[in-house]
Amino acid sequence: MGNDPLDDVVGEGAVALAVHKVVAEGVDLESDSDSELMVELELAEDEDAEEEEQKQTPIPKVKSAILFCVTFTDGVASSVVIPWVPFMVMQEFGFEEADVGYVAGFITSILHVTALFSMSILSYFSDVYGRRPIMMLGLLANLVFIILFGISKHLWQALLFRGLNGAFNANVGLVKTYIREITDGTNQARVFTIRTCGYALGFLVGPTMGGFLAPVRAPFDKMALFATFPFLLPCLIVAIFNGCTLIAAYFWLPETLYRFQTKEDSHELELGTVNKNKRGWQPIQASMASASDSTSSHSAYSRRSASSSSSSIGNGEGLSLESELVTLNKESIGSDSIGKGGEEGKRRRRVKRERVRRIGGERKGAGEDGVALLNQSDNQSASPSEVVPPPALITPMSYVTNLFTVMKRKEVLQAMTCYMCVGFNQLSYYEMFAVWAIRSHENGGLAFESHHLGIVQAVGGVSMLLTNIFLFHRMERRFGSQAVLIASSGLMALLFFISPYLTLFNSNFTVVMVMACVQYSLVYSILTVAFACVSLLINNVSTPETAASVNGASASSVSFSRLLAPIAGGSLLAFFANSSFPFPFDYHFPFLLLVVTVGAQVLLAWFMPASVNERLS
Repeated sequence: MGNDPLDDVVGEGAVALAVHKVVAEGVDLESDSDSELMVELELAEDEDAEEEEQKQTPIPKVKSAILFCVTFTDGVASSVVIPWVPFMVMQEFGFEEADVGYVAGFITSILHVTALFSMSILSYFSDVYGRRPIMMLGLLANLVFIILFGISKHLWQALLFRGLNGAFNANVGLVKTYIREITDGTNQARVFTIRTCGYALGFLVGPTMGGFLAPVRAPFDKMALFATFPFLLPCLIVAIFNGCTLIAAYFWLPETLYRFQTKEDSHELELGTVNKNKRGWQPIQASMASASDSTSSHSAYSRRSASSSSSSIGNGEGLSLESELVTLNKESIGSDSIGKGGEEGKRRRRVKRERVRRIGGERKGAGEDGVALLNQSDNQSASPSEVVPPPALITPMSYVTNLFTVMKRKEVLQAMTCYMCVGFNQLSYYEMFAVWAIRSHENGGLAFESHHLGIVQAVGGVSMLLTNIFLFHRMERRFGSQAVLIASSGLMALLFFISPYLTLFNSNFTVVMVMACVQYSLVYSILTVAFACVSLLINNVSTPETAASVNGASASSVSFSRLLAPIAGGSLLAFFANSSFPFPFDYHFPFLLLVVTVGAQVLLAWFMPASVNERLS
């Protein structure tokens, strides 16, 4: 090519090179003499696809570490109270043992009640004021309200502080939005693995720490503070965790909402991931798409059109053809879907070849004007000066209107319903397993004691961490989130079905213990994989402009499903296990109901379109 100015424009994109030959050299793609060019084009595109598939953007390590701390502290703050709330209800609030279950359940679930109504509101504020301050608000809420909960002496105080904690913390959905904005299609799954491990480890450490430290024991019971507030010690430790994470977030977690970025934030984000501006994908989104564009990959801030180029071409179609060339140049250099291969990739390449032919026919003879047009097109897609800032304000009405418009999309509803099912199945099973395992052999249980449950849960936690660290992102990259969700859900249904049959081995406690550890580890690992998959799907079906609102709505919906989970997990098991109904309407029946809900989850995932495996840009 020599000093051809087009060398700087197209890089190594095969489609753009074909456009160069068509525009600058006058090659006729339809002639027999140039049929070899099409063969070369196809081979070059296949090579581009293979090379792109091998490329993985490095994960942003500092931001991922802070997000891990955010999710870990969130999990600890949510679960640390579970082991000692019954003792608090009796010792501090004066309730009788017969009423402890109802009161303790209400205290535990009030967090999800308030989160149900606040998640979407806080997601709106994150679109207006930025992700960073709302995330830090959630950390501050954990820090303050967990301490106030630990010093509560009355039931109304415990309910108030626990409820306020849920009302001011939207980090469950906000972390997913933040991950979407600091990753691309090649490293999103790995960062989601970090998030999933943080939450799961938090839910493992929280109850363990709470059970050992509250009510207060020696040597801390000699201290006046803990003698007065016997449930404060684990709350203080959780507050310290959140305080350290809050400081780290303040200094090292940059803003990802475009309007509030500093130059340093933008530089850090660019270093942390690919320079996505050069790949045709804007990393930071600030405004909501209009209702009519919500289902398309509509950018929140548009490129400035260069209508002056039409005069340089010399015909009335200059602007539309320029748009075609800009699109071809952008897609050939940076389309994330090219690297995925498969039928979708083949389809895109066929479409591009047809567009190359059409542009070649219309542009033949353009000569240097065509080269100038391509250069100008590339400048439009890469120059920061060509970016028009988004609107300064997102109104509540536009936010709600856009959210309802997005919710009408079938794939969004399917992904959110799957999320609700996974959340319901997870909490129901955990509750059900604990209640069922401690029942005597005569009542259809495993006769476990509290330390046996602790061992089983600890082994499950280790298994979960290993699965997420070493397996999940590889499976997701190889098969896609949808396929992994379907497979994990099928295994989940099988494990739920065989769970109550562990009682067949009650004659040998060691065998039962080993089998319970294996079974619980598999369920725990598969549930976290399913959670990660459905979270990725929710991110994929939402555009950058709607990611915060969709994640907020999904977090609210899963809070609702988790309100119902304790009823299905504990109350139904107690009812059927204590009844005289014949098989399968004894203690087996609640597990069978979980199999049915998992079946619905599989159907929802199965009928999602294949496009859910690719992120909308």
